[in-house]
Amino acid sequence: MDGFVSDIMEIAPVAEKWRQVSGGTRWRSTVTDFVAIEGALAEAAATKGKPTWHRGHTIKGKGVSFMGNNPKFHGVAPDGKMNELA
Repeated sequence: MDGFVSDIMEIAPVAEKWRQVSGGTRWRSTVTDFVAIEGALAEAAATKGKPTWHRGHTIKGKGVSFMGNNPKFHGVAPDGKMNELA
């Protein structure tokens, strides 16, 4: 909650690291954006024989001008005045 992940402790490439620690082919790994999430979850539910690890690529606060892509609002609800602006 202190800033962007890449500024605090880089974790990329996440999918590759997950494959390494999870035994490679035992897990199915996907990455998607918000628009594709419903399809990705349906595909994961239809996959039999192995669990799915899914990493969503999202932008916190997207669509709210003062909150979009601003780590300050991670885990912080807007106050009354901000609700009016949103």
